[in-house]
Amino acid sequence: AADDDDDDDVIVVGDTRTRCRRKRDADNIFVYAHERRVNVLNHIQPSFVVMYDPDAAFIRELEVYKAQHPDAPLKVYFMVYDTSLEEQKYLSSIKRESAAFEHLIRTKQHMAVPAEQEGRTDAQNPLPLPLPNSLARQR
Repeated sequence: AADDDDDDDVIVVGDTRTRCRRKRDADNIFVYAHERRVNVLNHIQPSFVVMYDPDAAFIRELEVYKAQHPDAPLKVYFMVYDTSLEEQKYLSSIKRESAAFEHLIRTKQHMAVPAEQEGRTDAQNPLPLPLPNSLARQR
């Protein structure tokens, strides 16, 4: 019977078994390997997240979760040694991501949007197309 009660405190996320001690709802602690997460943030709805291995993809998931739940308290902590290899890898990935976004923004600045593109603000009142000089003189 004790094993049955103990099974209630086990949550399975992907292939990782996660143990949770339930003293009070605010004291729940979940430990899991983020390689096998399956919408774990919406299921657990954490107030605190402690990351031992900073992962840019999971940080983006945390940002999306917080944007979807603006009233939910969420604090994120990183447990990384200063000037460690893990810190350098994470900082390098952030720099690559920033450079990629800056490149995307610069590229999109010079792109032409087709007139029939859905979502254009001028789609309801299209601008008249300029007439070639020979047609303009005939008018």
